[in-house]
Amino acid sequence: MRSLEPLESITVVQTRRGWFQEMMGCEAKTEFRYYGGTQEGQRVSATKGDEIFDSLEESGCCLRTFCAPNHKFRMPITTHMEGEGVAGTEILSIDRPCKIPPGVCKCCCYQKVDVHSGGIYLGKVEEQYSCCVPKYMAYDKNGAAVYKMHQPTCVAGMCVDICAEGNPCGRGCCKVPFHLFPANVSQTDGRDASPSGKILKEKRSNLDELFTDSQIFKITFPEKANAEEKGLLLGATVLINANFFETGACGDGGGGSAGGEL
Repeated sequence: MRSLEPLESITVVQTRRGWFQEMMGCEAKTEFRYYGGTQEGQRVSATKGDEIFDSLEESGCCLRTFCAPNHKFRMPITTHMEGEGVAGTEILSIDRPCKIPPGVCKCCCYQKVDVHSGGIYLGKVEEQYSCCVPKYMAYDKNGAAVYKMHQPTCVAGMCVDICAEGNPCGRGCCKVPFHLFPANVSQTDGRDASPSGKILKEKRSNLDELFTDSQIFKITFPEKANAEEKGLLLGATVLINANFFETGACGDGGGGSAGGEL
């Protein structure tokens, strides 16, 4: 966990593992690579030393085939080790149970992930009740709310502001942000709200956007976030990807709203 402490941001890149299966309608295991470097345009800086973590989903083939994208899985995040057949050290485990697909006006069975490190429970990220805009809350190991997160809003919080990252037909195309706020902040709606961090789904190449569900996320951590809270936000990114940007066996998205980009 100490490797998370100095990081101000992380770029999370979903690889094109199993892209041929995805084109044929079969869901492959989700794999991510994590970079502590910067993102340059639409390409991630992947020079030697930038890749810091790796993760590969652990789940059953039948679950991915018939229950994706709402299936149960475990996502271990390990330190990146160079060399063939060399395994890294696990720093986080993100465990997602099978729940009802995300959606507005739900009153139970919320989507969530539990986050552990070395077998120690760090907390969870859970979907919240919402009328129009998807909302999530991160809780620490004691059950205390730490961060709330949702997409930028307009119309008094009733609609997703699809122009928050720029014109959606221009530079804002395919970008989907989730803003992070301390749990005790009450005013989080509208353009006057000041998020302390952000999880941003970036645009990939047109080929990737069209034929795969491979994504890039940029996590900007809140300034005062500690290592455990950063671990929770990594879990939030994995959950948001599973809920809104993975494709199920029938070609449907994870459900819910994500800025009109799905």
